[in-house]
Amino acid sequence: MRIRKLELQGFKSFPDRTVFHFARGISVVVGPNGCGKSNVVDAVKWCLGEQSARSLRGKAMEDVIFAGSEGRGPSGLAEVTLGFEAGDEPFPGEYARFPEIQVTRRLFRGGRAEYLINQQRVRLRDVQDLFLDSGAGNRLYSFIEQGRIGEIVRARPEERRTLVEEAAGIGRYKARRAEAERKLASTLDNLGRLEDVAEEMARRLKELGRQVGRAVRHKLLKARLRQAEVFVGMASYAALVADRRALAERLREAERAGRRPGRRRRPCRRRPPPVAAGP
Repeated sequence: MRIRKLELQGFKSFPDRTVFHFARGISVVVGPNGCGKSNVVDAVKWCLGEQSARSLRGKAMEDVIFAGSEGRGPSGLAEVTLGFEAGDEPFPGEYARFPEIQVTRRLFRGGRAEYLINQQRVRLRDVQDLFLDSGAGNRLYSFIEQGRIGEIVRARPEERRTLVEEAAGIGRYKARRAEAERKLASTLDNLGRLEDVAEEMARRLKELGRQVGRAVRHKLLKARLRQAEVFVGMASYAALVADRRALAERLREAERAGRRPGRRRRPCRRRPPPVAAGP
């Protein structure tokens, strides 16, 4: 993998689209102080996924966007594109069939960021995975700044080991191992939470079982009560029907007794009124 070109637009001191072509062999960027040589290096680091504004010699990430000058207004976004060619070995993963790829990073002044590989939207992680084991990373040995040599010399064995492992090409496997360990730890945590949930559900099921038992007994007793009420009602109805028949029979007997022949009473004759005598 080799850098073929670098395109900048709106990044720090490059408001216009500027293209650097890197031919085969040793390429250097030379110029006087303040011409933007360090900004070129910052652009490469930023395009490869640098997330620290301090590492890019700024206070906030929006400082990489051209802030304007006396005769020109500020830019609305910063865009850096790195062109790579495969060289002797193909690109890793799904990009193995491409002889060249382009990695682009954009940052808008509102804070929205985009990462693209061959003009296709991707994640930052996809960009980082692409450069694993290649030495081209924002934290790897491919960037040795002023004063970094002394840091490497004075570095602890663990820090030197990281550089050696990246140079040996085992960084991808270490990253995969770390990711697998994180997933395993997350799975174990989920299993622990699942056990807690299972215990809680078991307690709830036990309580619900008791409630179901009470509900079933209530339903059974209610059905028995309804049966008893129906039986009592039917018995009361039968008693009332018997009483009604008895009363009806007594009524009929009383009516028959009232119609029997008895002693007839003689009619009373009225006397005529007295007649007054004449003179």
